[in-house]
Amino acid sequence: MSINEAFRTMFDDRDWAKKLGLGALVSLVPYVGSVTMLGYTLRHLRDTAWDRAQELPVWKGWVEYLKTGFFAMLVGLVYSLPVTLMVMLVVFVTIALGTVGLRQSGSPAALILMVVVLFFVSGVLSLLAQLVLWPVYTQVALYDTLQSGFDFKGIYARAKSNASAYWQAARATLLLSGASLLVTGVLWGVWLAFFTAVISVSSDVSPIGTLLILPAELVMVVLTILITVPIQIATAHIWGGYARSAYDLGNPAVTEAAIQAEYAPEPMPEYLPPAPVE
Repeated sequence: MSINEAFRTMFDDRDWAKKLGLGALVSLVPYVGSVTMLGYTLRHLRDTAWDRAQELPVWKGWVEYLKTGFFAMLVGLVYSLPVTLMVMLVVFVTIALGTVGLRQSGSPAALILMVVVLFFVSGVLSLLAQLVLWPVYTQVALYDTLQSGFDFKGIYARAKSNASAYWQAARATLLLSGASLLVTGVLWGVWLAFFTAVISVSSDVSPIGTLLILPAELVMVVLTILITVPIQIATAHIWGGYARSAYDLGNPAVTEAAIQAEYAPEPMPEYLPPAPVE
């Protein structure tokens, strides 16, 4: 499953602009937006895995997208906890060093340098986290249960026994995520330089000019989402190809119902009233 094929499938959809645009709008909604978008992405992963991804999913079944995204988010939070702690440590050290440099030199250059270092280190850690999170997301997308996402032993065993397919998907993920981080990093770097320049000469800037900072920041957020949404969907398409190989979904004997039944909860025993006492 190549990057070219992932984007070709996406843009072959007649309604790709509408669907990606809706995805960007949904992502702007606080809290539930990103979760719903994740669920939509995993639906595309599942469709690709079962070889029915001739086009992007229709934006219907919002509750299903929200549920799947919520499962994936919870599982992802647990798996990414070590990376989160490392990023928090890097943030603390960066802010401390940047503040000291700012006080000593009186110039924001030291703080800007620390922010660049922070972005770079956080980016590397997030890229490494993708190599763990996407196989987990694949498991959640196929089984659509919270329990399946915590079966790390089974997830690792599948990746190990299908190492070629895993590393093919992993390399594509690193390329896509790296490109996304690079482009958004440049955009936000330009924004940070502009913001710093405005703050440093704030006494000479009119109040109207200062008020333009917030709309400019909103534009940056929208641009970032417009970049990350297609990257996220393309990555899901690639991992759908991995799932088709690793889970043997091309085998006619393997059905979607049989796959999802593996982690289905045990049925509750039927309640029988006590026998009457004679």
